Amino acid sequence: MKKNILIFGVLLLCIVIPIKTLASSPNYAKSTESKPIGLFFTGYVQHQSSYYDSRGGHALFGWFQYENTADENRYYTEAGKSKDDGKIYSKSKVIRDIWGFGHDKAVFNCGWRWMGDGNHWPTPAGVAEIIE
Repeated sequence: MKKNILIFGVLLLCIVIPIKTLASSPNYAKSTESKPIGLFFTGYVQHQSSYYDSRGGHALFGWFQYENTADENRYYTEAGKSKDDGKIYSKSKVIRDIWGFGHDKAVFNCGWRWMGDGNHWPTPAGVAEIIE
């Protein structure tokens, strides 16, 4: 009987207490559409240069961009200072959707500039050249 109560208690805690899921990597991006009618999108990207990501190594910076919206600019995080930089850099922006009939659906694109093993980290001037 005590075993059943214990199992029931654990199951109840799992239902009642919300468990926050963590991203599997500090290099993360997401898009959120405003509710209830979707007039705006909020784009978000973050990176941590010290994290070695299996997708490409150390991230120099992250970026996101929307297509088919009122703002199609690309937005960048600050660049990490070195492959050992443990700070999390992020960028978010609210973008207005084009509302009405006859236009293509908005598309969220994101990515990171990968630096492999990080042994050839660019100077700040070199980062500006990469972004242009």
